[in-house]
Amino acid sequence: MAKNINEYEQTINSQRLLNYLPESSREHEVIGKWLSLVKERERGNLPIEDNCFNNVSGKLELDNEVAAILLDTFQSHLPNFRWFDQDDNLKSVRDKKAIKARKIQLFPLHLFTINWATSGPGIEWPESYSVTYVPSHNVRIVTASADSDDMWGCTDLAIGWCKPYRTPVFGVKKIIQNWWKNIHVSLGHPWADVYSVGLIDADRAEKWALEVYGSRANYDFY
Repeated sequence: MAKNINEYEQTINSQRLLNYLPESSREHEVIGKWLSLVKERERGNLPIEDNCFNNVSGKLELDNEVAAILLDTFQSHLPNFRWFDQDDNLKSVRDKKAIKARKIQLFPLHLFTINWATSGPGIEWPESYSVTYVPSHNVRIVTASADSDDMWGCTDLAIGWCKPYRTPVFGVKKIIQNWWKNIHVSLGHPWADVYSVGLIDADRAEKWALEVYGSRANYDFY
Protein backbone atom coordinates (compact mmCIF):
# COMPACT_ATOMS: atom_id res chain seq x y z
CA MET A 1 0.00 0.00 0.00
CA ALA A 2 2.82 2.42 0.96
CA LYS A 3 4.51 1.73 -2.35
CA ASN A 4 1.33 2.56 -4.28
CA ILE A 5 0.94 5.82 -2.34
CA ASN A 6 4.52 6.82 -3.12
CA GLU A 7 4.04 6.04 -6.80
CA TYR A 8 0.85 8.08 -6.79
CA GLU A 9 2.60 11.05 -5.13
CA GLN A 10 5.46 10.85 -7.66
CA THR A 11 2.95 10.90 -10.51
CA ILE A 12 1.16 13.92 -9.03
CA ASN A 13 4.47 15.76 -8.48
CA SER A 14 5.60 14.97 -12.02
CA GLN A 15 2.33 16.32 -13.39
CA ARG A 16 2.71 19.50 -11.35
CA LEU A 17 6.21 19.96 -12.79
CA LEU A 18 4.92 19.51 -16.34
CA ASN A 19 2.15 22.04 -15.71
CA TYR A 20 4.64 24.75 -14.77
CA LEU A 21 7.59 23.98 -17.04
CA PRO A 22 8.63 27.05 -19.06
CA GLU A 23 9.33 24.55 -21.83
CA SER A 24 7.43 21.49 -23.07
CA SER A 25 8.21 18.10 -21.54
CA ARG A 26 10.21 17.18 -24.64
CA GLU A 27 12.15 20.46 -24.52
CA HIS A 28 12.77 19.83 -20.81
CA GLU A 29 14.35 16.50 -21.72
CA VAL A 30 16.44 18.10 -24.47
CA ILE A 31 17.86 20.68 -22.06
CA GLY A 32 18.50 17.94 -19.49
CA LYS A 33 20.36 15.83 -22.04
CA TRP A 34 22.46 18.85 -23.07
CA LEU A 35 23.34 19.67 -19.45
CA SER A 36 24.33 16.06 -18.82
CA LEU A 37 26.72 16.00 -21.79
CA VAL A 38 28.23 19.40 -20.94
CA LYS A 39 28.87 18.29 -17.36
CA GLU A 40 30.48 15.07 -18.61
CA ARG A 41 32.85 17.11 -20.77
CA GLU A 42 33.63 19.43 -17.86
CA ARG A 43 34.56 16.41 -15.76
CA GLY A 44 36.91 15.23 -18.51
CA ASN A 45 34.84 12.18 -19.39
CA LEU A 46 34.34 13.34 -22.99
CA PRO A 47 37.26 14.26 -25.28
CA ILE A 48 37.98 17.73 -26.64
CA GLU A 49 37.70 17.52 -30.42
CA ASP A 50 39.68 19.32 -33.13
CA ASN A 51 36.44 20.96 -34.27
CA CYS A 52 36.30 23.86 -31.82
CA PHE A 53 32.59 24.43 -32.46
CA ASN A 54 31.80 20.93 -31.21
CA ASN A 55 33.30 21.22 -27.73
CA VAL A 56 30.27 22.25 -25.69
CA SER A 57 27.97 19.22 -25.56
CA GLY A 58 29.83 17.49 -28.37
CA LYS A 59 26.72 17.66 -30.53
CA LEU A 60 26.38 20.87 -32.51
CA GLU A 61 22.77 20.13 -33.42
CA LEU A 62 21.90 19.74 -29.74
CA ASP A 63 23.67 23.01 -28.84
CA ASN A 64 21.53 24.68 -31.50
CA GLU A 65 18.29 23.02 -30.38
CA VAL A 66 18.76 24.17 -26.77
CA ALA A 67 19.54 27.72 -27.93
CA ALA A 68 16.40 27.76 -30.09
CA ILE A 69 14.28 26.81 -27.05
CA LEU A 70 15.85 29.47 -24.83
CA LEU A 71 15.74 32.28 -27.41
CA ASP A 72 12.18 31.75 -28.63
CA THR A 73 10.94 35.09 -27.24
CA PHE A 74 14.15 36.96 -28.10
CA GLN A 75 14.55 36.45 -31.86
CA SER A 76 13.79 40.07 -32.77
CA HIS A 77 16.68 41.23 -30.56
CA LEU A 78 19.34 38.98 -32.13
CA PRO A 79 21.71 39.69 -35.04
CA ASN A 80 19.80 39.28 -38.29
CA PHE A 81 21.30 39.55 -41.76
CA ARG A 82 18.92 41.13 -44.27
CA TRP A 83 19.17 41.53 -48.03
CA PHE A 84 17.11 42.28 -51.13
CA ASP A 85 16.63 39.46 -53.62
CA GLN A 86 16.62 39.84 -57.42
CA ASP A 87 12.96 40.88 -57.27
CA ASP A 88 13.72 43.60 -54.72
CA ASN A 89 12.01 41.70 -51.90
CA LEU A 90 13.52 42.14 -48.44
CA LYS A 91 14.77 38.81 -47.09
CA SER A 92 15.91 37.95 -43.58
CA VAL A 93 17.90 35.13 -41.97
CA ARG A 94 15.53 35.14 -39.01
CA ASP A 95 12.01 34.77 -40.33
CA LYS A 96 9.23 36.03 -38.08
CA LYS A 97 7.80 33.15 -36.11
CA ALA A 98 4.95 33.00 -33.62
CA ILE A 99 6.13 32.80 -30.02
CA LYS A 100 5.22 29.50 -28.43
CA ALA A 101 2.42 29.71 -25.86
CA ARG A 102 3.76 28.82 -22.42
CA LYS A 103 2.46 29.27 -18.88
CA ILE A 104 5.86 30.72 -17.97
CA GLN A 105 8.03 32.26 -20.70
CA LEU A 106 11.79 32.02 -20.62
CA PHE A 107 13.35 35.48 -20.54
CA PRO A 108 16.84 35.84 -22.10
CA LEU A 109 18.98 38.81 -21.05
CA HIS A 110 21.38 40.47 -23.49
CA LEU A 111 24.97 40.52 -22.21
CA PHE A 112 26.79 42.21 -25.12
CA THR A 113 27.50 41.81 -28.82
CA ILE A 114 30.92 41.77 -30.49
CA ASN A 115 32.02 42.04 -34.11
CA TRP A 116 34.51 39.36 -35.09
CA ALA A 117 35.75 41.28 -38.13
CA THR A 118 34.80 43.70 -40.89
CA SER A 119 35.49 41.86 -44.13
CA GLY A 120 34.23 44.56 -46.47
CA PRO A 121 32.17 47.74 -46.66
CA GLY A 122 29.10 47.09 -44.54
CA ILE A 123 30.06 43.43 -44.05
CA GLU A 124 30.53 42.61 -40.38
CA TRP A 125 30.41 39.41 -38.34
CA PRO A 126 28.42 40.15 -35.16
CA GLU A 127 28.02 37.65 -32.35
CA SER A 128 25.61 38.35 -29.50
CA TYR A 129 25.72 36.74 -26.06
CA SER A 130 22.65 36.18 -23.88
CA VAL A 131 21.97 34.45 -20.58
CA THR A 132 18.70 32.73 -19.72
CA TYR A 133 17.53 31.37 -16.38
CA VAL A 134 15.86 27.97 -16.74
CA PRO A 135 13.87 27.39 -13.52
CA SER A 136 12.97 23.78 -14.27
CA HIS A 137 16.69 22.87 -14.15
CA ASN A 138 17.67 25.76 -11.83
CA VAL A 139 20.56 26.86 -14.07
CA ARG A 140 21.54 29.79 -16.25
CA ILE A 141 22.53 28.97 -19.83
CA VAL A 142 24.62 31.25 -22.03
CA THR A 143 23.94 31.40 -25.77
CA ALA A 144 25.90 32.84 -28.70
CA SER A 145 24.01 34.18 -31.72
CA ALA A 146 25.25 35.19 -35.17
CA ASP A 147 23.46 37.04 -37.96
CA SER A 148 23.78 34.12 -40.39
CA ASP A 149 24.57 30.40 -40.45
CA ASP A 150 27.86 30.88 -42.34
CA MET A 151 30.07 30.03 -39.35
CA TRP A 152 28.21 27.15 -37.67
CA GLY A 153 25.52 26.04 -40.07
CA CYS A 154 22.99 27.63 -37.68
CA THR A 155 22.52 31.04 -36.08
CA ASP A 156 22.34 30.17 -32.36
CA LEU A 157 24.22 27.87 -29.99
CA ALA A 158 24.11 27.15 -26.27
CA ILE A 159 27.76 27.53 -25.17
CA GLY A 160 27.73 26.85 -21.42
CA TRP A 161 25.88 26.91 -18.12
CA CYS A 162 26.36 28.22 -14.61
CA LYS A 163 24.55 28.12 -11.28
CA PRO A 164 22.02 30.92 -10.66
CA TYR A 165 23.97 32.71 -7.94
CA ARG A 166 23.97 36.43 -7.24
CA THR A 167 23.44 38.75 -10.25
CA PRO A 168 22.45 37.53 -13.75
CA VAL A 169 26.03 38.07 -15.00
CA PHE A 170 27.64 35.91 -12.30
CA GLY A 171 29.38 32.94 -13.89
CA VAL A 172 29.10 34.03 -17.53
CA LYS A 173 32.68 35.31 -17.85
CA LYS A 174 34.31 31.87 -17.80
CA ILE A 175 31.78 30.50 -20.30
CA ILE A 176 32.34 33.26 -22.84
CA GLN A 177 36.11 33.25 -22.42
CA ASN A 178 36.21 29.48 -23.00
CA TRP A 179 34.14 30.00 -26.14
CA TRP A 180 36.62 32.60 -27.40
CA LYS A 181 39.54 30.28 -26.64
CA ASN A 182 37.91 27.48 -28.64
CA ILE A 183 37.30 29.76 -31.62
CA HIS A 184 40.82 31.19 -31.41
CA VAL A 185 42.20 27.73 -32.18
CA SER A 186 40.90 27.99 -35.75
CA LEU A 187 40.38 31.71 -36.26
CA GLY A 188 43.75 32.84 -34.91
CA HIS A 189 42.80 36.38 -33.90
CA PRO A 190 40.64 38.20 -31.34
CA TRP A 191 37.33 39.82 -32.13
CA ALA A 192 37.55 43.32 -33.58
CA ASP A 193 35.27 45.50 -31.44
CA VAL A 194 32.20 45.69 -29.24
CA TYR A 195 29.10 46.03 -31.40
CA SER A 196 26.53 46.78 -28.68
CA VAL A 197 26.25 46.46 -24.90
CA GLY A 198 23.73 45.04 -22.46
CA LEU A 199 24.44 43.83 -18.92
CA ILE A 200 28.18 43.85 -19.76
CA ASP A 201 29.73 47.14 -20.89
CA ALA A 202 32.46 47.56 -23.52
CA ASP A 203 35.30 48.12 -21.05
CA ARG A 204 34.49 44.92 -19.20
CA ALA A 205 34.26 42.94 -22.43
CA GLU A 206 37.67 44.31 -23.50
CA LYS A 207 39.19 43.23 -20.18
CA TRP A 208 37.83 39.72 -20.69
CA ALA A 209 39.35 39.68 -24.19
CA LEU A 210 42.74 40.86 -22.89
CA GLU A 211 42.83 37.90 -20.50
CA VAL A 212 42.17 35.50 -23.39
CA TYR A 213 44.18 36.99 -26.26
CA GLY A 214 46.77 39.22 -24.64
CA SER A 215 47.55 42.58 -26.21
CA ARG A 216 45.96 43.30 -29.58
CA ALA A 217 49.36 44.67 -30.64
CA ASN A 218 50.48 41.03 -30.92
CA TYR A 219 48.18 40.47 -33.88
CA ASP A 220 48.33 41.65 -37.46
CA PHE A 221 45.43 43.60 -38.96
CA TYR A 222 42.18 41.60 -38.96
